[in-house]
Amino acid sequence: MDIIPDISNLTIDENQTSKQQSKQQSNQKQQPKQQQQSKQAPNKKVQLLSDEQIKKCSVLLNCDIKNCNTQSNVDNFNQGLPITMVTNKETNDFVIVKVDEHELAEYQLIYSVPKLQPFKNDILQKETVVSSDTNIETPSSPSTASETVSKDAIIKEFKEIKNYYISNKWNGMNIQVFKYFDSFGNLYVSAKPRASPFALNDPKSGPVLDYINQILSKDEQVTLSENQELYYQKVSSFKNGSIPKSIEALFLKKSQVQSVVFELCGSLLPHIVKYDFEIDLKPLFTISSDNGKVSPIIVSQQQQQEEGSFIQLKSIEPNQDQKSFNDSLLQTVYLIKKQLLERNQTFRKENNLQENTVWFNHFIEEGRVLYLLDENVKPKDSEKSHWEQFDNGVQTKVLMCVKECTEKGLEINKENLCKELDMDTHSWSRHESDILSLALPPV
Repeated sequence: MDIIPDISNLTIDENQTSKQQSKQQSNQKQQPKQQQQSKQAPNKKVQLLSDEQIKKCSVLLNCDIKNCNTQSNVDNFNQGLPITMVTNKETNDFVIVKVDEHELAEYQLIYSVPKLQPFKNDILQKETVVSSDTNIETPSSPSTASETVSKDAIIKEFKEIKNYYISNKWNGMNIQVFKYFDSFGNLYVSAKPRASPFALNDPKSGPVLDYINQILSKDEQVTLSENQELYYQKVSSFKNGSIPKSIEALFLKKSQVQSVVFELCGSLLPHIVKYDFEIDLKPLFTISSDNGKVSPIIVSQQQQQEEGSFIQLKSIEPNQDQKSFNDSLLQTVYLIKKQLLERNQTFRKENNLQENTVWFNHFIEEGRVLYLLDENVKPKDSEKSHWEQFDNGVQTKVLMCVKECTEKGLEINKENLCKELDMDTHSWSRHESDILSLALPPV
């Protein structure tokens, strides 16, 4: 028989009992509500773009859909204009899908700034794989002295480099100034650092957007209305119809320039190199809208001298062999490393700065950038020398200009020829009669 407990002395706390009862009643009331909520479908995250739109972007970005990142941003360079875009996670290239909530009929692919590669000696070599049949001994088959097997041989040869350009390596923040269009054909110009879609002011990086606007506003201005055929006219980023000369290429109808890339640097934006100017945008290169090709902005010979040693454009000599040209480039690279190291060490010694420390204002030079060019390019001031003689190259240029004027429906006259040839006053006055006699039909 079970023992019956004695409860005669048991005291009941009525307050505690009432609390437990109310808690049970509360749980009973909440239970149906919780069951009801569990039956409801979970809230889905709002999708910015459809799967079909993202797939279309992945084709343009040449990547898998899993490497696509859909973003909704605002373009602070253009009064917070809403932009919907898809970014390639690996390359940072991006496709603009919507501008101000309007989907574009043709999505726009914007190539991002490629990363610099460290210089290696084998960059001047090319490897050719040659498949050949080779006789080798086969110890596993004593009865057979040898057998023929296929073996790939790698032959290293010197790359055919005809031109190269060495520019200064500015130390600051990379700024890509690029153009895009909305669904109504309006052209917008914006700016972005390497790590984000659009430039902005923030406590960490500083007033970057203000710096860019300040520098561009002080730049030499070009009036769009001067030539309707040459420039895009529906420009929304610059309401007064004037554009900065440093980014003029973005507005040229014939130009395939999609972006002009600068380095934002100076004492107001401190980095490891100490500069004696407050803030500036130093031009680096352009990026083509066709294939993302990078083309350096060749500064004038005077600027090359002002920016420091080894800022130079070099071309292979007519009778120079490829090996000696490549060897001379390797020697130049060696001298650059040696001399810039000595300059930095001297600077730190003179300013009582610690050696082997990468810190603000501890360097006077960061380095140089080498561009291996596949075509002959010249700074603008050296092009003038081609006009000193009215040779075959110049005559061909004049005839091509006549053809382009005809295709545009422009009259072949002195004014249009001078404008289309983009000649300076000195060269035009020197060769005006030759140009007109070649371009104009005989009377």
